Amino acid sequence: MSSELFRIKPGQKVRISGPNGSEVNALVRTVSPVVDTQNRTGTVYVDLPAAANSVLKPGMFVRGEFEFGSSAALLVPQQSVVVRDGFQQVFLVGSDQRVTLHKVSVGRRQGDMQEITSGLPPDARVVVRGAGFLTAGDLVKVAP
Repeated sequence: MSSELFRIKPGQKVRISGPNGSEVNALVRTVSPVVDTQNRTGTVYVDLPAAANSVLKPGMFVRGEFEFGSSAALLVPQQSVVVRDGFQQVFLVGSDQRVTLHKVSVGRRQGDMQEITSGLPPDARVVVRGAGFLTAGDLVKVAP
């Protein structure tokens, strides 16, 4: 997408996937300074390792995935987060198998996982199924 082209920088890692499913790790050499006005695409030049010659051939259509960074995150299933009294909360299972409701702050969402940015100790036991049907103090059975 041309609106994201400015984020790609020389030296950045890129994973190239070939039509046969093969993958090669490469580095961005340079990014074209212009975008095609007809189809809103840009050109990125990538340096491939020598080993890529065995799986990628000139003229082949490939897909590139650029790494823009990563960070550690505390994730819970999206269905664990319930909205009560206008706040996002999760149920925690105590040592007595009873649940308590805790306010949390949420961040990014990826697929069916939700990032918890604050309010949840890393070692907490979180209800992952049926949280929407619970109330504080309910007795639950922990399944392996």
